[in-house]
Amino acid sequence: MDERKQIDRDCPEGEKLYGRMLNDSDNAVFVHELTKEGVPGKFIEVNDVACQVLGYTRKELFTLTPLNIVPAERSHATSRAMEKLLAERQISFETWLVSKTGKKIPVVMNSQLLRLKGEMTVLSIAHGFMESLKTHGKELGKLLDWKEEDLSLFYMAGHLFCSTLEQEQVFQEVTRRCVDALHVDYCLLRLIEDGRLILRNSFFRRAEEKEYVEKLLAENPIHVGEGIAGKVAQTGEPVTSDSLPVEELTMPGYVDYLKPRNWLLVPMKLKEKVIGVLTFITADGKRMFSHRDFVLAQGIANQAAVAIENARLFEKVVRSERLYRTILESSADAIVSLGPDLTIIAWSEGAEQIFGYTREEIIGRPLDILVPEHELPTLPQKREEAVRMGFIRGWRHNGEPRTGDSWTLK
Repeated sequence: MDERKQIDRDCPEGEKLYGRMLNDSDNAVFVHELTKEGVPGKFIEVNDVACQVLGYTRKELFTLTPLNIVPAERSHATSRAMEKLLAERQISFETWLVSKTGKKIPVVMNSQLLRLKGEMTVLSIAHGFMESLKTHGKELGKLLDWKEEDLSLFYMAGHLFCSTLEQEQVFQEVTRRCVDALHVDYCLLRLIEDGRLILRNSFFRRAEEKEYVEKLLAENPIHVGEGIAGKVAQTGEPVTSDSLPVEELTMPGYVDYLKPRNWLLVPMKLKEKVIGVLTFITADGKRMFSHRDFVLAQGIANQAAVAIENARLFEKVVRSERLYRTILESSADAIVSLGPDLTIIAWSEGAEQIFGYTREEIIGRPLDILVPEHELPTLPQKREEAVRMGFIRGWRHNGEPRTGDSWTLK
C-alpha cells in the first residue's frame, strides 16, 4: 500500500481522461455503462451542456441511467436501441429527453460503443436541432419563399451529418449533399490546419474534373488570408463570383480556371470560429447564386461544422482511451481509477504487483479494500473533493503526507 500515482500526471496535457474532453462539445454528451446483454447502466460521465439542458447536477446524473431521462413510453425503444448498438457498434435515432422539471426535449441521439478503462460503455451525443431546425426552417422558408423541398433538405442535411461520428463519413455526406442542394458541378470541403486550407473531401459530378481540380489545388496551396477561400476563412464572410472581377479576388494560378465559372464560398463556423470553407462551383454560365442559396449554403455549412467537431471529439476520446490503456498495461506504478461510487474500475499491471490483487479480483470492489482502517473515516470527505476537483491530492498514509500521490476519480 505504498505506491499510489496520479494517472493524469502520466498523460500529456490535452490528452487527459475522456471526461474532461467531452466539455468541448456544444451538444449534450453522455457516457454510460452497458452490460453484455445490452442493458443501459448508470452514467459515468456527462458534460456541462447535458447538466444545463436537463437541469440536473453531475452528482444527480451519476445516480441515473438513460432509462431515467427518457419518457416512460420510450423506455422499451431505448432498450431496443442498446441491443442494436451491441450488434452495429454505432447507431443514430430520434428520441426525447426528459428534464428534471418534466420538459420533453426532442433530439437526434448518436451513440457509439466504446471500451473505456476496460469496461463496455456508450458515448452518446444528443443533437438538439430537431425542433429548432423545423421552427427556424419554416421562418426562413417564409422569408425566402422556399419550396417544401428546400425545408426538407435543410432538415435532412443536419440529420444526416449527425448520423455518424466517423470523420470521413461526415465529410463525404457533407459534400455529396451540398452538390445536390445547390445544383452545382462539385463541392470542396477544406479545413483550416496550421494556417492553411487543406482539402479533406470533395464530390464531383464528373471524375475527369476531380482529377484536374485536385491537381490545381495541390500546385497552388492556400493560406488563410490568401485568395478567395483564404479570405473567406479569415473574414468569415461568404463570397460569390459576381462580387468582383476574379483577378482581384484570387491567386494567379486559379484565374484562368475560375473566369468562365460561377462559384459560391461560405465559411464553416463553430460559434464565431471559422474551422473551414465550403466551395460550390458550376460551369453553367446562367447559374447565378441567389440569397436563398446563400442562406441554405451557410445553414448547411454550420450544421456540418458541428458534425465535424463532434467527430473530432470522438477521435480524441478514442486516442485518449488507447493512451490510458497503454499506461495501465505498461506502468510499473500502481494506477487505480475509481467510479463515482468509489468502486475500482481500472487497475494497472503495477497495481497487481504492488497490492497482490489481480484485475479480475479487484474490479468492481470498493476502494475500502485498499485503504488503511484508520483512513476510512476520511473517505466521504475525499469523495466530495474528487467530485469537485476531479482527483484527490495529498492522501496521507501512516500519518505521513504523500506529496506527489493522487487518486483520480471518474
